[in-house]
Formats: sequence, structure tokens, C-alpha cells
Amino acid sequence: MILALVNIQTLSVPVTNSNRQYGSRKMIKGNKNKVLLILLSLLLISGWFYWFELRPTKIRQECSWVKHTEEAIPAKPAMTEEQLRINGILEDCNKHNYENAETNRFIRPLRESCESENKKKIEEYKEDKASVPTKEWWVQADEEEYKFCLHDKGL
Repeated sequence: MILALVNIQTLSVPVTNSNRQYGSRKMIKGNKNKVLLILLSLLLISGWFYWFELRPTKIRQECSWVKHTEEAIPAKPAMTEEQLRINGILEDCNKHNYENAETNRFIRPLRESCESENKKKIEEYKEDKASVPTKEWWVQADEEEYKFCLHDKGL
């Protein structure tokens, strides 16, 4: 037993601040490679997890719904027939008034369609129309849209 005490006492080195600093430096140098290896492996694993798990899940979620929009319709103030002609909204149906009877036969249907279009425009502008804002809604994608979206985003 005495030998054991002597051996323990002879082996022990008095601990001072310089010995502590030297020991911590030695431990950092020795573990530097291990720490770098652990950090590199964590970085690699997290990159794989993002690329093969999070990214595909996000893409599948985005591709399962399709956004539809309906354009806004601006307000239309009420106008008289005279105002419509001044603003150039109504066409002049008499601009193709030819003297020749043969050309009149071909122009008459054009004039009639022009006059009917003008009547529609006059009816359209009789009353004020309020503006309609843009409408947006989401619809579940059909199989073809879903596959196209997946292919487009790299899956």
C-alpha cells in the first residue's frame, strides 16, 4: 500500500495556470481534426436532408394548387351617342359608301354588322358601370398540371 501511495504521489504533477493552458491547447490541437470532421459531416447531412426531403416536399406542395386570376374591369362612365362618336368608340358605318351598285351589294352586310356593333356599344354605355377588382382563387391542380409543374421545378 505504501508503494501505491508513493507511485501516485510521484506521478502527480502540481497543477498551475501554465499547465492548464498547455493542456487545453494540446486538447484543441488534438481534437481539431475531429471537430472539423464532425462539422463537415453535419453540413453534408443537413445538405442532403434539405435536397432530398425538404425541397421535394415544398415543390410537391406548391405544385398541388394552381392560382387562377380574373382581370380587373375598369369603370365605364355613361355616355351619349354623340360622346361615343367624338371619342372614337363608335365606327363610321358610312365610310364605305360607294356609288357602284355591285360594290354596294358586298358592302351592305358590312354596314349592317357595323350598325349592329354600334348599337351594342350604345347599349353598353347607357349606364355607369362600376369597376370590378381583380379576382384570385386557388384550384387543386389536375394530374397533367401537377406533372408539368414537378418536371418544371426539377423533380
